This record gives sequence, C-alpha cells and structure tokens, in this order.
Amino acid sequence: ALGALVGALRANVAHPSVQAQACWAVRSVCAGTDAAGRARKQHAVECGALAALAAAMRAHPAHAAVQEAACRALANICNGDDDAGLARAQQADGVGALEAAARAMHAHADVAAVQDAACRALANMCVGSGHAGRARKQRAAGAHALEAITAAMDRHASSAAVAENACMALNNICVGADAEADARRAAAVSAGARIAAATLQRAHPTHAGVKRWSAVVLGMLHG
Repeated sequence: ALGALVGALRANVAHPSVQAQACWAVRSVCAGTDAAGRARKQHAVECGALAALAAAMRAHPAHAAVQEAACRALANICNGDDDAGLARAQQADGVGALEAAARAMHAHADVAAVQDAACRALANMCVGSGHAGRARKQRAAGAHALEAITAAMDRHASSAAVAENACMALNNICVGADAEADARRAAAVSAGARIAAATLQRAHPTHAGVKRWSAVVLGMLHG
C-alpha cells in the first residue's frame, strides 16, 4: 500500500487534490507507535515517502490542504525518539521537509489546521540531543520556525491542539545546553514565546497537554 501511495504522489505532482488525498493516506498508514506501527514508518521511508511528501509541499505551497496533509504524514513517520525514529527525522531533514514545514506555517498563518500539523511535524523532526539533532534544531531556527510558532500561539490561542503542539515544538527546538541553544531560547523570548506560553496556560487551564508543555516552555524560557 505504501509503495502505491508513493507512486501516486510521484505520478500526480501537478494535481493538488491527489497529492492531499495520498498524503492523508500515508498519514493514516503510518499511525501507531507499537512494533507494527514503527515497521510501517520504516517501510514508508524505504519506499521514498519522505521525498515525495516534501516534493508535494514544494509543488503546492499555496494549497493549504496539501500542506496540512503532508505535515501530518511527516509527523507520523518521524514520530519516535529511538535510533530508528531519529534516523527518520534526519532523513526528513535531508529532503527539505523541515524547511517545508516552516514555510507552510508562514504561508498559511491564518489556517489553524496547517499550524497544528506543521508544529507537530517540526516537534517530531527536532527531537534528538546528538550532533544531528542539534543541527536540525538550528536549521529550524534558521528557517524562522520560532517566529512562526510564536505567531501561531498568538493567532490561534483558542485552539488547544495548536497550543499543545506549538509548545512542544518550541521545547524541542530550544532545548539544549550549548551556546546555540541559548541563542535559540533568546530568539524565542524575543519573538514573544514566553508571553504566549503564559497566555495559553491561562486559556486552557484544564487541558493536560497544554498545561504540561506550556509549563515546560515557561520553565525553559525563564529569566
């Protein structure tokens, strides 16, 4: 099934409706964190899904449905902090998916579904504390993801999904003990992330995910 879906993406690059439908299907097939789910994620990578998803995003930058569906598929494929999951995140970065997700946020700032999906994709692609993981965090910051994420927190403050995934993405991009991480955190504060996280905490007092990740962000950006 995954091979056929990737084939459909490659064969129909000019057709956004086909791209969106195929991306959604990849997202569904690659759901799950059990052994079978992890195997499907790996199979998707082996079939070339990451490059096909990034290509769909490049081909249709103004099509919100394609951007959302591709980001959701990327998020599912790159979910995981084990060695295989980190390798998938690195492979996604290698085909330009990280920058594509940041571009989607800037291009579709008013579309909450795109912001939610792109934040989750960025969060999953920026997991990792090794050299490659730190480089991905830097690449996200260089693509102005921190500014886009903070803007999403402000613009879509009423959405718990955006709030949770935006805070998670901020944490995964900004976490670290080196000078580059300090600079990323300073950039996040300058963009207004600390104020935005506090606002979200007040706006969603009973949402466990928002409470957890906004507190993490506030703790990381204190001072």
